[in-house]
Amino acid sequence: QKTTDESRNSLDVACQDQGSSNTGESGDAQTMVVVDKIKDLVGETERDAIDLATALSKEIAAGVLEIETSGRRITIRIKEHGSFRSGSDQLSDDFKPVLKIIRQQLRDIDGDIIVEGHTDDDPISTARFRSNWALSSARAVSVAHGLFEDPELDQERFSISGYAETRPLVSNVNAAGKARNRRVEVIVHQGLGAEVSEELEILKNENPSIYENVRQELIQRFELSPEEIF
Repeated sequence: QKTTDESRNSLDVACQDQGSSNTGESGDAQTMVVVDKIKDLVGETERDAIDLATALSKEIAAGVLEIETSGRRITIRIKEHGSFRSGSDQLSDDFKPVLKIIRQQLRDIDGDIIVEGHTDDDPISTARFRSNWALSSARAVSVAHGLFEDPELDQERFSISGYAETRPLVSNVNAAGKARNRRVEVIVHQGLGAEVSEELEILKNENPSIYENVRQELIQRFELSPEEIF
């Protein structure tokens, strides 16, 4: 109850400032309260991504992986080249030291960890893999198992998915595009946090129109996905 009251107060304080009764001004103030908090959270995510990129700068320069941020998500994009042999789910020995660095960095970064496998659109049918669904899932599991070697990484933080060729980064029209689409992504989803989520829930219940303004502002300004904001 105390948390609820504090959240409600943080949303109301701007509306009460100087006794303003103007609905538009109150709505703008409420919007800025939440937007400023999200700005701070997104800044934290960007700093975490910079720390990751610094630790993995050699691998990034060598084209083994990429790191990017969007809103409260950090994506570590592991390319097939340097990590897996073609058509295999076995991590190469050369990539294992890279995975060790990723493990060490993830210890200090908050958030749920999603491991996703992706392929190009060339069909596969072997004794081990019946389809690209099987290959993409197996590769995601291999990376996750490599991360699980660190007992300090709680496995309850993880989820694992295989998407086959259904989520390409670029067109599969040529060899370069196909190569870019063959990847495993380790996504750290940091979320909005309990305080901001509660404030948004209060706003959604008490003033739906202002809530929708805030929601659109967050999506457009910070590249948050719609499901992150209810």
